[in-house]
Amino acid sequence: MIKVLRIQLYRIIDRRRYRETVSRKIRTRASVLRRIEFPLVPIYKGNLLIIPSNVPNLMKCEKSGSWIKNRIRLGRSHIWVSKSRKYFVDIKHSISIIAGDTSLLRSASLELLANCRITDDHKSGKSLNIYSSLVNYTDDPSDLEMAIFLDVSGAGSFQHFVQDCLPIISLIQDLPEIPQGIPIILREPDMHFLSFRSYLDAIKCTNPIYFIKRQFSIVVEKLYFVRFLPFNANYSLPPSLYESMYSKLSLSKLTLLNRQRSVILVNRQERIRNFKEFKSIANRLGDWCARNSLELQVLNTKEMEFHELQRAFSCAKFVFAVHGGANYNMIWAPSDATLIEFIPTQSTDSLIHLTLSCGQNYVPYALQHDKGDMYFNVSTEDIDTITDYLDSAHQNLDT
Repeated sequence: MIKVLRIQLYRIIDRRRYRETVSRKIRTRASVLRRIEFPLVPIYKGNLLIIPSNVPNLMKCEKSGSWIKNRIRLGRSHIWVSKSRKYFVDIKHSISIIAGDTSLLRSASLELLANCRITDDHKSGKSLNIYSSLVNYTDDPSDLEMAIFLDVSGAGSFQHFVQDCLPIISLIQDLPEIPQGIPIILREPDMHFLSFRSYLDAIKCTNPIYFIKRQFSIVVEKLYFVRFLPFNANYSLPPSLYESMYSKLSLSKLTLLNRQRSVILVNRQERIRNFKEFKSIANRLGDWCARNSLELQVLNTKEMEFHELQRAFSCAKFVFAVHGGANYNMIWAPSDATLIEFIPTQSTDSLIHLTLSCGQNYVPYALQHDKGDMYFNVSTEDIDTITDYLDSAHQNLDT
């Protein structure tokens, strides 16, 4: 009995919550400079391609944790529930997913906050707010006259920087109310994210950067802040932000220069989600590439420099990969590229929103695995099923 009570108590204490980053005193004194409206229905330029034989597995996909509408008319419009729910609501007729609702955020407001002290929040790892750190009122002398607050949760890693932070940076670049060249306050990049600055350079962001790290504290007299409405929900950025980011990155991409289009097979070598029969998969894809005048590139993205990744993905026609951070390099792929992503049926995650927002084609291929499994069983029969489908699907798309 005591053990059961301990488990339940741990779940209550350790569960994820939405925590406000900006204090009430600051919020009530904020000046709204601009309101930005997002489409009520997400608009995607890409194509979702579904392999009929894989639909039963796709319908088994579940996400552990999701936003749901709050039936009580008090508090926030949505609440977070930790129980597993279907990832795809109706894969045959809709690309909406219940885990990451991109219609949740209806608008955003650019606000000017005054006399702010920003401090690192060591509890923010469990928060469901898209922002980290704490912003409180202070009468102390300022360290900076003005700055932009963009401490996005998890943005110290490559994956979350591209998924959650870079789209917001792209948004603020288009807002004339923000003075040119003012400092940006960002989460300090992880030690392995060495190419951080290259991504800012790619969208021509040359602002001075102040990094938030442990025990960080800084006072800003005028702080620009993008508040998402109805609240700063994580995992819910609208497609228009990804589209804007992708269009700016496209200007910096290397031109194809009549180079042969390629098929990329991502050789993920991590503790989890690796191909079990990698050689046989590579050989089968090599045969298909030869028949279609395509070049097969096997990439371990962890061993590649920024410009090598940019160059490789800029020529990609098809990308085959198990779900993981390397797939976010699709931001360098052409708009007619196709991501074939092997996703687990348990604790499902995918790049469906990012790729479709960039105008690319997306093929989810669900396998009966958990997100934490070390190996994914992808057979040569699976590859044949996918390539046969791609041959017919792309004939239709090309016409």
